[in-house]
Amino acid sequence: MNQKRADNEYRANSLIKKLDNLLLETNTQTFFEDISLEDNNLLQRQKDALNYLKNNDYAKLRACVINKPYDLLVIRNEIFGLINIDDLFTINGHTVNQTPFSEKLISSLFNYNNYRKTPFCRELLHEAGFENVFCLTVMTTLVSDEDVEGELLRAYLELDHFYPKSRMPFFALSFYNLIPSCRSCNATEKRDKDFCISTHVNPYYESFDDLYKFFVNPYPLVIGERPIIEIQQLGNKNDLSTTDFRLEARYNHIHKNAVLNLIKMYQNYRTKGGYYNAEFGLD
Repeated sequence: MNQKRADNEYRANSLIKKLDNLLLETNTQTFFEDISLEDNNLLQRQKDALNYLKNNDYAKLRACVINKPYDLLVIRNEIFGLINIDDLFTINGHTVNQTPFSEKLISSLFNYNNYRKTPFCRELLHEAGFENVFCLTVMTTLVSDEDVEGELLRAYLELDHFYPKSRMPFFALSFYNLIPSCRSCNATEKRDKDFCISTHVNPYYESFDDLYKFFVNPYPLVIGERPIIEIQQLGNKNDLSTTDFRLEARYNHIHKNAVLNLIKMYQNYRTKGGYYNAEFGLD
């Protein structure tokens, strides 16, 4: 993240050096015209946000990368105390459009694409044993293959940005903002929806199982019909995860056969050993 050269100077690709260079760039006419759109007030807010990252020996810059979900929420609120929401993005219908400043943050400072392509990223995923956590069905995989582009590992998964890059580019490289996901959850369902730990499950912060319970009444199978799969919410949190990922619809149309196989397994083995096994119940 912040590697140094032999002379103890930060390398050009370190986040600290990138932030310093970006702050210098804010003093140029090109930045004023292309990024600040010739608006002095906007330019000042942009400088305030960048200096916020640099103050106290780059404490907030580091925090944006390594701090945990609740801390990211605090940082998010602090940043939006310095800049306006529309300094980062605008919304047209269901489309989130990044501003030039937001795009600059991604390309010049928090460059996720460069990180995602590194062997370090793939090796980290392999070591951590990451699996898909949103829909709980599609496994994510890492495949060893020395013949593919000379890489030892290829990651057949996506890393979802819990706080979308389009809305919060400051968290594009935050470890606790990158959640293993399948393409259906990430690119098809979630996309640029506004997520927050107060409205959605972040698995680094809380468990899906603490908030939801799957329920199936197997009786319709007796009369040859397929049962309905329900996802019941526990507690009082106003959570939108099942709605925004359309989990009930997906389980009842795409994943129902897997659930029915579990029910049949239960029916076949519930008296294994000659007695009713209460622990092997319809949970």
